[in-house]
Amino acid sequence: MSEKPFLFDQVFKPTNLEQFGAEAGKEDPFYKSCKLMEWEFSQLVDVMRQEVMLPFPRINILMSLFWRLVGNKISPVVMGSSVPTMSFWCELRDGKSMAVIMCPQNWHEQLASDPHMQMGALVFAASQAKDYWNHKFIPLPDEDIAQKKKEVFQRAWSNEAELLHYFQRTAPNFKPNEYQQKVIAEYPLGTLSISHNYVGRDYDGLFPPFPVNVNPT
Repeated sequence: MSEKPFLFDQVFKPTNLEQFGAEAGKEDPFYKSCKLMEWEFSQLVDVMRQEVMLPFPRINILMSLFWRLVGNKISPVVMGSSVPTMSFWCELRDGKSMAVIMCPQNWHEQLASDPHMQMGALVFAASQAKDYWNHKFIPLPDEDIAQKKKEVFQRAWSNEAELLHYFQRTAPNFKPNEYQQKVIAEYPLGTLSISHNYVGRDYDGLFPPFPVNVNPT
């Protein structure tokens, strides 16, 4: 029995936009939709990383790292995925790893309908990409894997809460939905609401997120 292909071969290669465009044609509706979402994704992350555009340094720093991790294919984006919302997906196997940001097929409509929700989703994914870059997905021998996973999600929610609190202060038309209200309530101080947030390393391009036996603080 042949070994199951690594996630990169299953997910990323079949949805490579340039390859798909060459095969299906640049006028293919799916290709055009993905190119539009690719542009929207890049524009929104670019805005959120610039303090002159979104004057909130904690978010700017996180999104600046996210910009570099996506652009340098540490956590590349898969456009038109069969997921309900913007999602971070990581696979670790036999000392190898890869991570992708999965952008749903209808993300353009989601963004147009509720930009505050989708900006929060980007921050949520960016926090997980930062954790991947900083070796936070693999527990040390004395650490519990369930607790490690819980902390990854707690950091993501706390970063999203930072943005939601910012919206409450600065965006009069922001009306948090039930999910956002829960995040705001559980993380009243944003990233300061939990003790295991960290600064982490900048993108340096010197070595990838793994081997997995390294866990910098």
